[in-house]
Amino acid sequence: MKTFADIVRENDEQNKPLPVESVKEAAKSVTAENDRSRNFIMFGLPEATIEKDDDVITQTENLFQKLNCKTPYSKIEHAHRVGYKKSGINRPVKVTLKSSDSVQYVLRRAHKLRQVEGYFSSVYLAPDRSREERLKHKNLVTEMKELMRRDTSKHYFIRDNRVMSVDKDEEDDDIIIIG
Repeated sequence: MKTFADIVRENDEQNKPLPVESVKEAAKSVTAENDRSRNFIMFGLPEATIEKDDDVITQTENLFQKLNCKTPYSKIEHAHRVGYKKSGINRPVKVTLKSSDSVQYVLRRAHKLRQVEGYFSSVYLAPDRSREERLKHKNLVTEMKELMRRDTSKHYFIRDNRVMSVDKDEEDDDIIIIG
């Protein structure tokens, strides 16, 4: 039978303090994720030859008007182009809003851009993802495209980091989870 001192000694060895580096890394990760949740990325927004951040903010505000976003949700803190300028290529725009709820509100309304006349119909909105999240999403898109190629009778989409499908012919909203 173990004594109380033996049990305390075993637990003391298991409960060693965490290294400072791992605590700093965890805090850095949480902070980065929190900052990223207030951002979204716009792809396909036409770029002028000479463009300032104010021009990008004005274009973003026009986009919000097309989406019928209400004023508290469309408070833009910052918007700027990302990447190196190349002729003939529209760089993505990183937009920072007041809160992560605002970003979710805008992203939920993004599908309405396809119905808008003009150059906003070719604009695509996406959440700001980390490198690992982008890689995972890219793999999901590849998997979804392969499934679409094999079976055209279903409508495939990505939700909650999974590929899902619905029969095109059926009126039911029976969602089938693929993976």
